[in-house]
Amino acid sequence: MTDKRGKLIIFSAPSGSGKSTIINELTTKYGLQGRFSISATSRAPRGEEKDGVHYHFLTTQEFKDRIGKQDFLEYEEVYEGCFYGTLKSEIDNTLARGEVALLDIDVKGALNVKRIYGDQALTLFIQPPGLDTLRQRLEGRGTDSPEKIAQRLAKAEYELSFAPFFDKRVINDDLEVACNKASRIINRFINNEKRVLLYPGSFNPLHVGHLALANYLIEELEDRFDELWFLLTPNSPFKKQCELLPSDFRAAWISHLIQNHPKLRLSQEEENLEAPYYTINTVRYLKAKYPETRFSLLIGADSLITLPEWHKSAELIDEIDILAFPRPGYDPSVVDSQTLSRVEVLTDVPTFRISSTLVRELLRSGKALPYLLGIDISHPLYRQLHEELLKSDCPD
Repeated sequence: MTDKRGKLIIFSAPSGSGKSTIINELTTKYGLQGRFSISATSRAPRGEEKDGVHYHFLTTQEFKDRIGKQDFLEYEEVYEGCFYGTLKSEIDNTLARGEVALLDIDVKGALNVKRIYGDQALTLFIQPPGLDTLRQRLEGRGTDSPEKIAQRLAKAEYELSFAPFFDKRVINDDLEVACNKASRIINRFINNEKRVLLYPGSFNPLHVGHLALANYLIEELEDRFDELWFLLTPNSPFKKQCELLPSDFRAAWISHLIQNHPKLRLSQEEENLEAPYYTINTVRYLKAKYPETRFSLLIGADSLITLPEWHKSAELIDEIDILAFPRPGYDPSVVDSQTLSRVEVLTDVPTFRISSTLVRELLRSGKALPYLLGIDISHPLYRQLHEELLKSDCPD
């Protein structure tokens, strides 16, 4: 089912990355149907250029007036008195018709436009395999002086620093592979097909071990998943109630720690369900609520070992794809072969000998752990954590 709203696809890349070639391939061979916005400029028409076809030609004063009216999504003064920019009306009119709008702009402009349109926009960063390859491509063109190439490489290095903030990245090492990947990403986006990796837990509290694992997986498996959701369990059937920090505090703590990562989300959907919070019930609820989202489930090796004992475990395995990450001291091979054959066991994943239990014990003993918790020791949430721990301590 396609979203009735229009979609905006924003391409950005350092010079020499092959962005224009990929865009051309996508629109001519891969069936991408979209409307490129017509940029506005204050320069005069050249040759047979026509207003409203090649550019919206404005005088310098008209351009400045429209800047004052905030008519531009982004603009740049290339040199004194010569402006280029993207009119917001160009994009809005295309989206209002339910069509796909295409933008090819610089990295800063792309991220600014993304902030305006949110989930209605997809930012796609076309990335060279490396700066050495980029240098070879630029030199191979034979159009730039060594000084100009050095300037382009310095700019490319700067632009590459923005890549992690884009929704998706495509490394253009092999053109066909890059186009296939870009086409899959775009088609899923246009068809509103989101893929989410669920990371359930009490996160009591969330610490750098959780964050590092989540960050690694959502980047390493970016071809497979658009987002990772920390699925917060209000009350775990495997934990004493007195051990748990308040659910609203744990939610605030997670929200603070992931606030600047665009692919990590907090989900409190289990609060809409009745206890006990069995995973099978949560998965079925999420699939019913988000029918166009494909969910997978992430569990640790410790949970994998006990998976056959979970409530309706056989039905759960049929209901959702399950990925298991390693945990020190837990050997997945002890799991029965039938269960193991239905679970994807991850191996090359960073692991940490740290647990929420250990963190709580150290904090209660007076230790300061800002680097294990990923939060500044002066932050109000850090102080509140100490207060909550004193209240949540279980009696002997």
